[in-house]
Amino acid sequence: MKDPIFNNKLTGDYLITHFDIMSYLQSCNISPENKFSIEVDDDMKDMLLSAQENGTPISDIVGNDIKSFCEDIVKSYNNKSVKLLYVLKKMNIDLCFLLIITFLFEAFGLEVESSTIVTVLLTWFLYKYILNFFYKKLCLKFKGLKNKIICILLIVSGSMLCLFPIELIIIKYCNLQLNGYYVAIICVFFILINHIICKRLDNKFKWYNYFV
Repeated sequence: MKDPIFNNKLTGDYLITHFDIMSYLQSCNISPENKFSIEVDDDMKDMLLSAQENGTPISDIVGNDIKSFCEDIVKSYNNKSVKLLYVLKKMNIDLCFLLIITFLFEAFGLEVESSTIVTVLLTWFLYKYILNFFYKKLCLKFKGLKNKIICILLIVSGSMLCLFPIELIIIKYCNLQLNGYYVAIICVFFILINHIICKRLDNKFKWYNYFV
């Protein structure tokens, strides 16, 4: 994929607008490698380059509310099947992560407790989705790459402050010992079920699609 910042001739506010639009799409779980995202990237780049060369105001391209413009793009992409496919893909990635952690615990002879499972899931799942949720809300308010990095750091720091006390409580009181192999079997079962559903939703779906 073409880099949305460096491999074009956009400058100033036109460059920032292009970057904001592509960042918003990513915050809506549309991968930059997705065919739709690549098409939007190319179309927006062409329109903004043309506007820049002709001295056309950005508002003539995206209107006075860039968020509404971005939401209209997302609506043209999203449907129930796409959303369900995305959820199942992310769920399987999370289950694979839990499966690896469980096997590592068993391999090193460590006890697998419910507190470990819950804490791992909470950390991996909530941090990721809290970051995504708030980044979607705030990414258009932080203009430019540098400010977006600051935005992400602020969200991560806030999430850690909020979730850390909860994790300590879970570690202290949720100490039921589990059989790691049973946990692994359950993970594999749900991974296979989710994959079958993904194949039903998209008959071209392959295992490598989890990473694109």
